[in-house]
Amino acid sequence: MRSRYYLTAQCLEAPCNSAWMLLYKFGSDINFINATSLTRPAFQ
Repeated sequence: MRSRYYLTAQCLEAPCNSAWMLLYKFGSDINFINATSLTRPAFQ
């Protein structure tokens, strides 16, 4: 028998507080490249 786990909306972070946004706003360029394999100008 399979067990299923669900996340409810209350436990999800706001998108502006997500790990991705923290990396984008405050991470170094090296960390950003290592995590995404892309440079910051690729998103502009």
